[in-house]
Amino acid sequence: MKKRNLVIIASIFMLLCVSLGVFLASASASYIDIEEMGKSGNHNMRIVYIDSYGCYSIEANAYGLYGSLGTVDLSQYTSFTMTYGADAGVVWHTQQAGQAFVALTKNGAVQNKDGTLKEDAEIIAKVDLFAPSTSWSRDDLVMSVDSDYNGEVYLAFYFPYEQHTCLAVDLFFSNDTPALPPVTPEETVPPSDNEPGADWVETPYTEYLDIEALKNINTNATIKFFDLYGCYGIEAQQYGLYVSLGEMDLSKVTAINIIYGSDANAAFEPAGGTRAYVALTTGGAIQDANGSVGDTTHILSQTDILNPAASWQRDTLTLDVDSDYSGEVYLAFYMPLQGHTCLVVDITVEGVKLAPPPADTEAEEETNAPAEENTQAPAEENTQAPAETNAPVDTEAATVAPAGDVTVAETEADVATEAETGEPVAGSDSDSGCNSAVSGMMVMVILAVVACLGVDAVLLVNMKKKNNA
Repeated sequence: MKKRNLVIIASIFMLLCVSLGVFLASASASYIDIEEMGKSGNHNMRIVYIDSYGCYSIEANAYGLYGSLGTVDLSQYTSFTMTYGADAGVVWHTQQAGQAFVALTKNGAVQNKDGTLKEDAEIIAKVDLFAPSTSWSRDDLVMSVDSDYNGEVYLAFYFPYEQHTCLAVDLFFSNDTPALPPVTPEETVPPSDNEPGADWVETPYTEYLDIEALKNINTNATIKFFDLYGCYGIEAQQYGLYVSLGEMDLSKVTAINIIYGSDANAAFEPAGGTRAYVALTTGGAIQDANGSVGDTTHILSQTDILNPAASWQRDTLTLDVDSDYSGEVYLAFYMPLQGHTCLVVDITVEGVKLAPPPADTEAEEETNAPAEENTQAPAEENTQAPAETNAPVDTEAATVAPAGDVTVAETEADVATEAETGEPVAGSDSDSGCNSAVSGMMVMVILAVVACLGVDAVLLVNMKKKNNA
């Protein structure tokens, strides 16, 4: 009888040890409750429930965002992991502003509201933030932690541009050895004169700019879809409009061509006034909101906007470039009168870059005729812009009121309907969360206890049968 009791006790003890091991393994990761984090007043981030992820998420897409993770003894951990999603096309690196990153700090934000780095930021650890290979997939960003700091810890973001969203859906500290951080990708820029071999030659190139993507960089002009042209376009009909074309090395650029359309009777040159023109600048607008023109020293090149022979046909303007400027380049508009629309529907950059010499071949190059452009005028001519469809929904600002108020714009592009775009959806509250490890731990503990009780019951039944025999 004693031997049988020892067998029962040993079996139960072993199963309890297994359950305890599972519990301790799961407990080695300390998860941050993002929903509770949003209820605290010590943050300036927007925290929303994302249906597609089934949990609360930090929506980070503005300068200077931070949030308190509470009091943490970092000597107990070796790494911090942020599970996040983003659009694969986000711009998280520029030559001028550097790479986006996430940091743990002692005193809040790492970035000022104007996009510059905070000089007094006390950074404990940080890791670069990269665009995912697949839009809105769950990627783990692992940050190595080597600190004895014990106090309030903040999660802070740095972005080179605003409105390029990162959704953080899981945050946890761990004792595990972190994975190696991803290697910073090399910039895709034409090679310099010092890099190529002696046999490389100057080769002409043409680059088409994605006008739809320009709305996510730095602009005050309206960019939307136009049925007439079947593409996105820049609508210029007010004073002081500009669009950033991004970072450029103009020493490699010879011209920028603009395909545009307008009404044949648009008043681009009023009597006694200056003709409308478009310009490349280093500092944004060339015209004030009241129509006046101030300092023009930042203009790199300009050309007049001409009236087309037929309303809304595609015409070309060429901005010749002769500059060694390298940095952010803007396309700016001067309009003598408001309400007379110029629609830019295509922008191409022409230049030269050094490239390996072409391989010797006897095959003749085949020349294809360009597609015939539609130069037919609409049924009715007027001075109004063509009707647009699928225009982006107006931005709705959402303001959070922690210390240091920050307004974060919520756009349909950032949190779009997953059924239509494959992107996450901001929705209603739910009790489900992202911390599946904790739920899995509880299930395993319950199963272990049930198994113990089952073994105990079987052994007792067998003992009773033998005693009766």
